[in-house]
Amino acid sequence: MKALPTLVLPLLLLPGCLAGAEPADLAVASYPAAFAAETLAGDDLRVADLAPGGELHDFEPSSRDLDQLRKSTHLVLWDERLEAWAHRAEASLGGSAPQVVEIGRLPPGETYLQGEDGKGGSGEGDDGRGHDEARDPHTWTDPLAMQASVAALEAYLAEAYPEHAADVHARAAAVTDRLAELDRAFRSALSACTHSTIVTNHEAHAYLARRYGIELVNLHGLEPGSEPSPGTVESVIRTLKDLGLPALFIEEGTDPDALRAIQDETGVQVRVLHTLEARPASGDYVDAQYQNIQELRFALACA
Repeated sequence: MKALPTLVLPLLLLPGCLAGAEPADLAVASYPAAFAAETLAGDDLRVADLAPGGELHDFEPSSRDLDQLRKSTHLVLWDERLEAWAHRAEASLGGSAPQVVEIGRLPPGETYLQGEDGKGGSGEGDDGRGHDEARDPHTWTDPLAMQASVAALEAYLAEAYPEHAADVHARAAAVTDRLAELDRAFRSALSACTHSTIVTNHEAHAYLARRYGIELVNLHGLEPGSEPSPGTVESVIRTLKDLGLPALFIEEGTDPDALRAIQDETGVQVRVLHTLEARPASGDYVDAQYQNIQELRFALACA
């Protein structure tokens, strides 16, 4: 029997492995988790981002992603409410699955919010954890929730990689300072505003709104692909007109033409308020949040 070419043998011997994946210390598939992981890893730990530009709600791992997970030591999730794919991947990989760490946190004493449909809100424990399927998991829009989540990953990495603990702690201290300054910037910028309500197309900013005293009106619920009812659209139009609001916010990547009818009827500007579910086109989480501050100042008519 004629021998197979040498270059074909590795693929036949290793059917589960695809070219391109390299060993990694941390794998991530959401930008909030990636921001925390990349910030704390520095040059000491390798982070593999499975979905650097993808939509968080829609992510499903490809064969190449599964191969990357096989070659990763840890999988950093923000919240299994949004990343339910991880359970399926873990079952598929069996003993080759990475160690999973879920880092999404709220500051001590705070609880998860309910979605607009009235469901959810576990309120369990000092940090509001628990796994109610209907809770709102978009905690990272609140800079202080991001701060608490960075602290959770900091503790995990310091234990998992004691040889890098000092550097992890130093990086955590630096980003904690950045997030604290961001929080102060939000409070200062939004301290004197004409309006207190914003309208968004996706219910993703509830924790940001709670932190800074903003009332939210949303076209969609927690799932951005859902279709608003005619009654919801009518209510949104009435709110924009009655309050004289100047803006209707969409998330990054949304086609503004989808809201053209509302814009034509109300005269509002359609503008972007970052949800940070996906990696920003430039800069990082903190940079995008400073852009959000400027957008909110416009929408709320702040002094």
